[in-house]
Amino acid sequence: MAPLIQSLFSALSGIRASLRRHEVSAHNVANLNTPGFRSARVEQAEGRFGGTDIVSISPEARALSGGGEPSDVDLAAEIANQILALRSLQANVAVLRTSDEMSEDLLDAL
Repeated sequence: MAPLIQSLFSALSGIRASLRRHEVSAHNVANLNTPGFRSARVEQAEGRFGGTDIVSISPEARALSGGGEPSDVDLAAEIANQILALRSLQANVAVLRTSDEMSEDLLDAL
């Protein structure tokens, strides 16, 4: 795969993963006070072409029946997850911008 295409694919898959990580974390925070709620975690792995893939979201976020026990959501960990997702998103957008600039420079040279 051409390096320029690979960098675009990598950045786009990273953006997708960052958005999913943020979505799952936000869902966990929204259910912080739901009795019996069990938070979910996003598992990522290197993709086939160098990007990143969401391997799983485990365990499936859910509120257990009965609801006698408090949720297991760790607010500090969720804030850290959201900051990580934001920084990852920013880095991947920077890669897209750089790829765009490189493409323009290449076309100008040709």
